[in-house]
Amino acid sequence: MSSPKTISIRGLLERNLLLGISLVLIAFMTLLGWVARSVFQDRFDEAVLDEAEVLALLTIQTDQGLDLLFSHTIMPEYEDPRGPHYFEIWGPDGQLLERSHSLQNRKLLENYEYFPEPVFTDLELPPHGPCRLVTLSFSPQHDSRSSTTENSADGPPPSLTIALAERREELDELYSQTLWIQGIALLCLMALIFWQVRRGLHKGLAPLNRLGQTLASWGPNQLNTPLQDPAVRELTPIINQLNGLLKRVADRLENERLFSQNVAHELRTPIAELASLAEVGRTWPENRQAVEGFFEDVGHISQHMQKMVANLLGLARSESHRIQINKEELDLATLWDRVQERMRLLNPNAPAWRGNLPAVSIVSDESMLELVLLNLVQNAVAHALPPADLAVAFEEQDNHWVLSLSNRSEPFTPDQLQDMFRPFWRKHPGSGDGFHSGLGLALVEHYCAALQIGIEAHYVAPTFSIRLHMPKNQPDQ
Repeated sequence: MSSPKTISIRGLLERNLLLGISLVLIAFMTLLGWVARSVFQDRFDEAVLDEAEVLALLTIQTDQGLDLLFSHTIMPEYEDPRGPHYFEIWGPDGQLLERSHSLQNRKLLENYEYFPEPVFTDLELPPHGPCRLVTLSFSPQHDSRSSTTENSADGPPPSLTIALAERREELDELYSQTLWIQGIALLCLMALIFWQVRRGLHKGLAPLNRLGQTLASWGPNQLNTPLQDPAVRELTPIINQLNGLLKRVADRLENERLFSQNVAHELRTPIAELASLAEVGRTWPENRQAVEGFFEDVGHISQHMQKMVANLLGLARSESHRIQINKEELDLATLWDRVQERMRLLNPNAPAWRGNLPAVSIVSDESMLELVLLNLVQNAVAHALPPADLAVAFEEQDNHWVLSLSNRSEPFTPDQLQDMFRPFWRKHPGSGDGFHSGLGLALVEHYCAALQIGIEAHYVAPTFSIRLHMPKNQPDQ
């Protein structure tokens, strides 16, 4: 199976930032180019319109007809066939009244048309290329010396139409230069932004790189050394979580080390006893009664070792969540009687318990719950101070049952009440009796967690108690 493809945070940020900024810049430059083109076009149109209006003002209505008051020497741009200026003046009867020499045989308009407002269009005028054309209608000025002035009340003067074109090479060249400038500016900005983004990301991700290098160089001995906060706000929660994780790992390794030491210590005593019994039996094989006693002791030691190994296997299965749970409806009173019977078989001299459990139906795993109660009963009998005053109680609280087992005992501190559920924990280290390994309460806690039963230890002088909180309706697993 192929490993999943890894991604680079830096590469992902660079691509997204550069792509986003590039799109914004391209959109901005496109808008800027459109605005510049519109501005240039408007300015060019204004210049063309000004020239058309000047020609309209120079057109005079006289008794003999129209007179165009302009000199070819003063405005030579209308003389050269190559332009760049061209004009036509049309009368309302469709007659071409005047045209520039630069037009030669060409036409700007096919016929007369009335334009109440100036109209701008693009015109292709061979062979000199594109032009900008403005057409507008106007009424010519009257010669003050003409008799037409006296008769002006007879009706308005006729409207003429002027068409004026100007080659737009300069406009297109200006716009092209603007596009080149924008393109170069865009490339320079993108190069600068690319450099700044890479520099900023390198600097911004440097604390994360240093953190990775620090963790890569650490060994088991540095797990208890907290990571220093690099004063980067975004890394502070990561540092805190890593410190918590490292502490949990260090605690776990320490627990594993102590667990191994405790297992070795617990097994060393019965193994030494077995070796001693074997040596003594080999030395005096003729003493049959002593040899039988030795074998009886070997049986007890083997049972103790077997029980400890079974508890260790149970702990391992519970920690790896490999316990198979088969829940069923149980009668609590019947289960308690069976636990009491097993306890009498294991310890006929065990003191009796005060109190009884009611015939209440609960849903749980029968064998696991029986093992939990048996371990708690054995623990109470083994560690109770005389008079033992063993008591069992049962009550209903809200949506769960509370089963309590209590006995007289030595005082416990709050820390000791928490630590007693650790494997191999003893209130007085080195005080083992050779038959209690210190695994019972640890196994009970794991089984209760698997059965979704809450467990807590209390001490109110002189009574120590263990309370089990069992839900009335436990969910199926």
